[in-house]
Amino acid sequence: MVASSAFVSLPQTQRTARLTGRYQGSQNIDSQLPDYLTNALSPEAQGQVPVAESDLAASAPPWLFRVLGGRIEGGYVTGMRVNLGIDRTALIFLRHCSNREIRRTVWRALVQRAGTRNFGGASGQHAANDERIQHIRKLRSQVAEQFNAPDWLSLVWHRSTPGGRGPESPEKLVKEVLEPLRKKLLPLGKLEWVVLSEWAPPYLRLPPNLEHFDIDYAVEQYNYITSVTPGSSLLTDPRHERRMPLQATVDNIFTRLGDLFGLTVRRLPAGEGHAAAFGLPDGTIYEVLRPESGGSEKAGEIIVNICAKPWVSNSVEAITPVPLVTAYPSHLNSQAPACAKFSVAGLFGSLPSEAAVAGLSEMEALSVAAGFGTCLQHVISRTPCHMFTGLSTPLPGVTFAGSTRGSPVRDNCFLTHDLLQLLLLRSASLRRSVFGEGHSMADPQQSSSWRSGAANVIAGTRGISRMVALPLLRSLYESRFDLELWSASSKNRHWQTISDQLWVQHLPYSRHPYDQWPCSALGIFGSQGIPGSRYSEIWRQLIAFDCLSAFTEAGFERDYKSEPVQNLLKRYRNTVLTAGTAISCRDVFRAFRGRDPKPDAFIDALLPRTTDTVRSSSPTDATDVLSPGS
Repeated sequence: MVASSAFVSLPQTQRTARLTGRYQGSQNIDSQLPDYLTNALSPEAQGQVPVAESDLAASAPPWLFRVLGGRIEGGYVTGMRVNLGIDRTALIFLRHCSNREIRRTVWRALVQRAGTRNFGGASGQHAANDERIQHIRKLRSQVAEQFNAPDWLSLVWHRSTPGGRGPESPEKLVKEVLEPLRKKLLPLGKLEWVVLSEWAPPYLRLPPNLEHFDIDYAVEQYNYITSVTPGSSLLTDPRHERRMPLQATVDNIFTRLGDLFGLTVRRLPAGEGHAAAFGLPDGTIYEVLRPESGGSEKAGEIIVNICAKPWVSNSVEAITPVPLVTAYPSHLNSQAPACAKFSVAGLFGSLPSEAAVAGLSEMEALSVAAGFGTCLQHVISRTPCHMFTGLSTPLPGVTFAGSTRGSPVRDNCFLTHDLLQLLLLRSASLRRSVFGEGHSMADPQQSSSWRSGAANVIAGTRGISRMVALPLLRSLYESRFDLELWSASSKNRHWQTISDQLWVQHLPYSRHPYDQWPCSALGIFGSQGIPGSRYSEIWRQLIAFDCLSAFTEAGFERDYKSEPVQNLLKRYRNTVLTAGTAISCRDVFRAFRGRDPKPDAFIDALLPRTTDTVRSSSPTDATDVLSPGS
């Protein structure tokens, strides 16, 4: 009871917003999109900040105004609002908002909405959670004692380790991953902070001393300016130019990437498949076939509808993969009927309607390819979904990636998504094959922008061509705080003391006195939060780069069609894709890599520019794509 009912107060706007993607009735499969795709925007709702088109910087992606509920009227975007009850939306907005007053308002509301200084129904915020956090910690510690566990973290970890957790233990995670990363990144983070403090005031017209609500914006603008081709913008940069025919490009992406793993992917004729059953009559259906002895077997379907429609809710991504239905094998000792004969996944998007005519940009095509990886992970798995949660028999009608609670919590659920991004970024020949000859900007003579180097004189500022350490140090701080909060060693320390000590260890700038972020950390304290799982943002990148290193060792960048690489792709299909949730994340990785994950490849990708201090080269585009919040 304590585990599921003790949680901090929610912002008022989030009480009525269904943002988790869980079907409200586990016995029914609704013929609608999962609710986490909606931004829950209502102009009359409380706790929302109006935004004008002029408040967005040039770095804002073209789909952001739709996520903010905007609509085009007379050639202008109107009606945009930031929902303070949705962390992801507000955080993305802060990176692209050029209006400093609005940034201040949104930032303060975000970090104080459940703190002691600002609360009340009219503001969209709620009562103080400062002391409530201490009560939750005490109650959960008492529950752990009843189960003879040393602390709450050990109890939660033991429950989820058999399936979802990648690290063997919290102690091993800190010792072998988080602490080495902190030691490597902190010197670079201090240098990035100095560079940002010197660069932002003159270029962004900010005060000499950066405020906390300016930091994410300044980092995003620095990275944006140093990544585009000189004299270009998102509209004129070759990577963002719409010149790839939409349907033909998606067909080619699915076919080529399917071939990469030895799978057959083909588009079904109109009217076939399950699009109509999900209320998506305009969706394009792709059939995925896995090889079998003497032929092939249908593994599942992927429904694609990546252009924004008025009846499809917008997500906070350009492309969003959604597991819709999971196939249940029949169990001899179970009376539960099979949910479906095969799995179905969806690939939805917030791309503008002109994309159907003008085509895709290469960056959008990259997002489609990565989203296809997530869909592939879902439809290829042979695993009974009840294995995900440790149930002895499957439950009828339960869907969504094999979780009876609707929320995937496996540490490797994004592995194929991230790996495909990295492989495409690292191999020019693979990009040409997947995106089509003549469409990819892979030729360095055509464009040097795939490798963000000295694209701008600003990129040479003390050798920092892209800031990656500051965002990652923030993620490390939150991860360590989440782990330390529930450990027995910090049982008698106040959560604010823990937060202050870890902040000093991880970040090169002081904590703002108004910053009450933990009070609003719904992922940690919320009713659907999972204590001790904040590290997953870091772990996700670590295992992706570790898997990439296996392909690098096999010579993938030189020839992705070579026999060693093909054997490695086949092993990935058999150990990662096919295995699904049958074995733990740790065992899946061991089966593919032959050992436990190591942070070496991730660190090398982050710090290619350092010798004694900083090298002249830059971090790879892979770290750009997989950085937190991207």
